[in-house]
Parts: sequence; C-alpha cells; structure tokens
Amino acid sequence: MIVVCDSGPLIHLSRIEMLHLLREFFEEIYLPKEVYDELTSGGQELPGSSEIKTSNWIKVKTVENNTAKEILMEYLDEGESEAILLAKEMDADLLLIDDLAGRRTARTHGIDVIGTLGILDRAAKEGKVEDLMAIIVTLREKGFWIDDELVRKLYMEG
Repeated sequence: MIVVCDSGPLIHLSRIEMLHLLREFFEEIYLPKEVYDELTSGGQELPGSSEIKTSNWIKVKTVENNTAKEILMEYLDEGESEAILLAKEMDADLLLIDDLAGRRTARTHGIDVIGTLGILDRAAKEGKVEDLMAIIVTLREKGFWIDDELVRKLYMEG
C-alpha cells in the first residue's frame, strides 16, 4: 500500500503521543519534501520532528510537477499542494491529510483520503486505543479543531 502524508496528521498524532499508530497501520509513509522540511527545519521543533528525522519507515520524495504545484498553491498551502501531487504522481492508495480544502481537492483528483480522526477511529475499532472520546478531548486541548457534529457522529458510532 502506498501512503502519502501531509504534516497535519503527523503533528496531531505526535502531540498526543500516538504517532506509532501510523507505523502499525502502514509499512511506509511518503512525505513530500516540503512537508518534511516544514516539520524538521526552520528553527522550530514541531511535534514529531525528531521521530520523522530518524524513522526508517518515513520516506521523503520530491514532487515532479511544479506547474501543477503552482496552480494548487493558488488555494492551498505548499505542503498540502505537494502532498496531493505526490499522491497523484505515485498513484498512492491513500493520502493522510486533515485540511478540508486539501481533502476536497484530493478527492476531485480521485485520491482516497483519511485524516487524524480517521486514523484514531480505526485504532479504536481495532482495539488499539480504549477511549476515543478522551483522545478527542485531548486533541482539542492541544489545538486540533473538530466540528461538534463530527464528534457526536464518532461518539454514536463508537
């Protein structure tokens, strides 16, 4: 399975010390160079940056289509644009991305997407986490925005 990841899921799962879930679910994850740079350089120590730098299951690839990247950057940030393009270029099975505009754009290009909450929901269904609602509360406390209606839906399904 080919999986490409934007920065959001990596940051948010790291903040709640659950980055290991990605390793449990996926053999490898590909990051576009811009996402890797965003997470590991620039003088700020973002959550998960040390794991990302030292991980042998997270791979970095450069996006080839810079023209398409420029077009996408008219309404998405550079990392999201590269993540979508890398997923398309690699014919990825899945793109991990949280940003709503990025998710919609990826879907219009035929790319399957899942975000932080989808990963956590899968982990709960597989018994890898015990209390999904407590995790969502912690995520919110650490700056993750989630719609109340989506929280209710997850609660009703769980």
